[in-house]
Amino acid sequence: MRWGESLGDGALLAVEGLANLGAWSGATIAAAMGKFMLGGALAALGLGVFLRFKRLRMKRKVKRA
Repeated sequence: MRWGESLGDGALLAVEGLANLGAWSGATIAAAMGKFMLGGALAALGLGVFLRFKRLRMKRKVKRA
């Protein structure tokens, strides 16, 4: 085996490893963003339900007075 061949194989292996790392880190970022967006959507839904119940309670209070 000559130096040129092993150096070329090493460079290809390094490039392949970097590409693999980029794919994994991209998937991780996408998963984190998805969870963050889902959390925001669920928080907005929860806030809407809370405000609806609060409004109903306020209406009942006005009717009694």
